[in-house]
Amino acid sequence: MLIPFVSAVAFMVFPLKAAVLPEFAPGMNDLPQRVRDAAALLWILCWLPALGYTLTRRERRRPIPFFPIIGILYGLYYALSAALGFANYWGRDPVNGTAVTTLFNTQIDYGHPVEMAFLGWAAMLLGRHIVLRSWHGRMPPINARLRRLRARDLLPWTFVFLALNAAQAIVGRVTPFDPSHVGALRMISFVAQAALIVLIVAYRANMLTRRQRILTWVAVPAAVFIDFGSGATAPVLYVSFAIFTAFWIGRRGMPVRYLAAGAVAVLLCVSIRGVMNQWRLRVWRGGSHVSPLQQSWVLVDLLEESVRDRGVQGTIARGWDVIARRSSNIELLADVMRRTPADVPFWDGATYNSLVGAFVPRVVWPDKPTKTLGQDFGHRYGYLSPLDGHTSINLPVLVEFYINYGDPGILLGMLLVGAILATLEQCCNRPGQSVLMTAAAAPIMTQFYVMECDFSLQYGGLVLQLVVMLALALVLFLRYGPRRRPWWDISPTLHVPSLR
Repeated sequence: MLIPFVSAVAFMVFPLKAAVLPEFAPGMNDLPQRVRDAAALLWILCWLPALGYTLTRRERRRPIPFFPIIGILYGLYYALSAALGFANYWGRDPVNGTAVTTLFNTQIDYGHPVEMAFLGWAAMLLGRHIVLRSWHGRMPPINARLRRLRARDLLPWTFVFLALNAAQAIVGRVTPFDPSHVGALRMISFVAQAALIVLIVAYRANMLTRRQRILTWVAVPAAVFIDFGSGATAPVLYVSFAIFTAFWIGRRGMPVRYLAAGAVAVLLCVSIRGVMNQWRLRVWRGGSHVSPLQQSWVLVDLLEESVRDRGVQGTIARGWDVIARRSSNIELLADVMRRTPADVPFWDGATYNSLVGAFVPRVVWPDKPTKTLGQDFGHRYGYLSPLDGHTSINLPVLVEFYINYGDPGILLGMLLVGAILATLEQCCNRPGQSVLMTAAAAPIMTQFYVMECDFSLQYGGLVLQLVVMLALALVLFLRYGPRRRPWWDISPTLHVPSLR
């Protein structure tokens, strides 16, 4: 684990060279030094779970680096831009990077948001620690049962689920699905990602026939390419993380070529974000004549145009600028803090009303009210024009806690979030658990990496998702188990302890 540890230290320390220096670029490092120092400290603390994970022995390490990734993303969303001294990031011109409008007073508007983001992270750690210390149960029985299933019995189903997911993705771009089917389609996507993980792990374990290996070489790139044309980077990131999880849990070492491929995939996702707005203008407003296959090729063409005009470095830089501006949640928190409750009253829990319907699928409750929180939030704070009835403004969980209950909301809310994440890990991310459990848990856990979502959107469907995955696991067990041998029948010379 030396390479991951050194890499984590490098990524943690490298940005701090600008954070610890005194102001040296007016207009770019406008925040007071004390604010930058506090944000830099938060950035370091957010990386500690990742450092601890890399130093943990493999047999004691959780198969999915879930909380370490949560920490890194929390630092990116709430600490990094402030640590670097970037102010008024929302108003930066995406072409030349200069601030075109002044939104915040850099001397007074950033101190309290950074402080509460710091305390929110501490509260999350405390909630997680309380649950982990109080959890005395053994590995869930379903986990032990899944270990008794054999991969050879399940491999054909991986292709079935991947094909089913590809079909629904293509059909959905031609004919919009009924809203009552959205939940079921999302579960198909989750199961397909789990199938992708099982398939890749089996491939690395040399368990596939020649025909299955050929189908794998077709299925994996096809899954990524289809998501290219979805109009959002999230599906691409989801399927990319499924691929990463498969290589991580089924590795026999991580060859340099895999690390290089991962780096290229990250840079590609960054580049895609830089041309995504152009894609939406060309496809969404281009009429229905753009076929599902063409939608993906349009994105490829836009990337080629960007590389031709700006070069590879310029294309990546543009995408990174878009990501950095959109992920600067600390500025959104700063804005609602300076305006709530002075100009906008607290919501007093009104944003959580949609939790009532989150536990009931639309197929059971056809008349379930449509969620409009993104619209309501945008209009309430003036981010949207009064005539705009389509655009949705993201409401991150941390910001949502504040606009409802102020500072106490952040502290208690993040304490609850830490407890929920710890409970999820203890159930679905245990050291030595079945690869099937890891494959099923990874897609569900991935949705928590998107820190731009409100609480009901991010956590409301968790119970139903776990129930569906549990039901599917029981069906597989009843159909193919029990067996005398471990479910993953491979030679011990492959040295893949997590597969036994």
